[in-house]
Amino acid sequence: MDKNKLVKLLLKYRKAYYEGNPLISDEEFDELEDQLREIDPENNYFSLVGSKETSSGDDIVFHKYPMLSMRKAKSIDDLYKWLKGINCESDDMVVEPKIDGISATCKYNNKGILEYVATRGDGKEGRKIMYGEYIKDIPSKISITGEEIEIRGELYIPKNSKLLKIDEYANSPLRNLCSGIIKRKDLSKEIEYVRFVAYDIIFYNKQSIYEEKTVSKKLEFLKTIVKNTVPHFITTFKLNMKSSPDFIFKKYLDEYRKEWEYETDGLIFVINNTLKHQKIDMMRIVDHHHHYCIALKPPSESKLTEVVDIEWEVSKNGYLIPTAILKKVEIGGVDIERVTLSNFSKFLEYKLGKNTVVEVERANDVIPHLVRVVERKNHLFEIPNVCPSCGSTLYKDGVNLVCKNRDCKDKIINKVYSWFSNLNAKNIGIKVIEDLYDAGAIKGISDMYKSNISEILSLLPGYSKNGTKISKIVESINNTKNITELDLISNIGIPGVGRKMLEKAGIVSINDIIKIRKDNYADKDSSLYRNIKEWVNDDGNYNELLELKNIISSK
Repeated sequence: MDKNKLVKLLLKYRKAYYEGNPLISDEEFDELEDQLREIDPENNYFSLVGSKETSSGDDIVFHKYPMLSMRKAKSIDDLYKWLKGINCESDDMVVEPKIDGISATCKYNNKGILEYVATRGDGKEGRKIMYGEYIKDIPSKISITGEEIEIRGELYIPKNSKLLKIDEYANSPLRNLCSGIIKRKDLSKEIEYVRFVAYDIIFYNKQSIYEEKTVSKKLEFLKTIVKNTVPHFITTFKLNMKSSPDFIFKKYLDEYRKEWEYETDGLIFVINNTLKHQKIDMMRIVDHHHHYCIALKPPSESKLTEVVDIEWEVSKNGYLIPTAILKKVEIGGVDIERVTLSNFSKFLEYKLGKNTVVEVERANDVIPHLVRVVERKNHLFEIPNVCPSCGSTLYKDGVNLVCKNRDCKDKIINKVYSWFSNLNAKNIGIKVIEDLYDAGAIKGISDMYKSNISEILSLLPGYSKNGTKISKIVESINNTKNITELDLISNIGIPGVGRKMLEKAGIVSINDIIKIRKDNYADKDSSLYRNIKEWVNDDGNYNELLELKNIISSK
């Protein structure tokens, strides 16, 4: 694959992951990164951390000390090579779980009072979490006074959370669920299910009397402030010892990752002597990660099962997404019955049929992923000729099978849902949008603002006229009117176009989009231009853009 295309693809997948909507498995993502590393190991992509937040103004937090990512190791050999590279082969290391949650920091002022809770974002700037003070385990006041500090950790939903017993959330990936809850602008009862586990404390005053000389002592001190602090072990590189890295890693694979209440995707190894940290980093470039720590990723656990059926879902852009329905198999304590095949091209590649034997894994203990076909059957699943939603003829477009009917029910419902989901609107789920569509109230995003939603819903079963459900839905719809034009054009559903790409190209207003429709645009050879041009030249898309422009209260 071309280097630039690979970078573009990685940026797309990275953004989706940090927004809580991963498009591919962690393992597939790592493979793409490895491909780029082979082609161009010095590519600027590898200096990126997390994903830039889309908030602005008072919501943005600039991290005084960047919240960097983590270098990765795939084996004990990689771990030893890292130690050798920093001349620390005989040093003690602290081992902690690498929690698959949302990285966050809690800032306390010199009176020990919590000022804010913020996400990592791109490492340099994050976003304040509304109602962060309501998150369990985060103290509103601490005993340390006279200096400013940050307590950093991970936000997560426990694997045994009662929230998962609610139908709406039962099958949600925990990281996605946590991400969605903390993005909400309104206080919701779901915030009580979010937990915080601390793993670091940063003193703005580097001469602080509380500063410790080892990571292990630092964690012990942190535990006196935040009860929920990461467990840790001290190890050194002496193989076959009960405290050696390979022994601890095996223990993690066999026991710890099942016992810990949070999902994890490996272990973190950090040089215990904090006095060495600065010296190690000074000899190297520090942009993506510190060099005194590394994450050892686990091999994905996999099992064999059979394909029972294929379901086709229509995305907001009309792409048919195939999902393999599996004979139930348990992997890592989780029942797996479905695995997404990404696109039509993948479906063709696997050549699946009823009772085809496949190997399935939970990549990094999180996302179900089809690894390979073990045994094919003669009777392959048929390729659909018409859209499963509207019955329109399907067309091949690159790797996708596409429904081009703009009135397709599933396209409309998913497009409307995506709009409100991306704007962090609460109470507007797929079911609500489907009910409104079936009632003939909506055919697009703008109808959600033009129609008398309150009156229509009050006539439908399941929506009490005197209850609060309808008023909350209407309030959530109205709250999404106060957005920027950039918010509008980056969320309206232009295929292959994201906010960061638009900002970089200086396309930040609706007038900029209109200029492209009129062919008044300089960079006519760019894929960004072509995607926007093709989309906005459709009269239906153009009219909806103008309708939404008249509806929103542009910031």
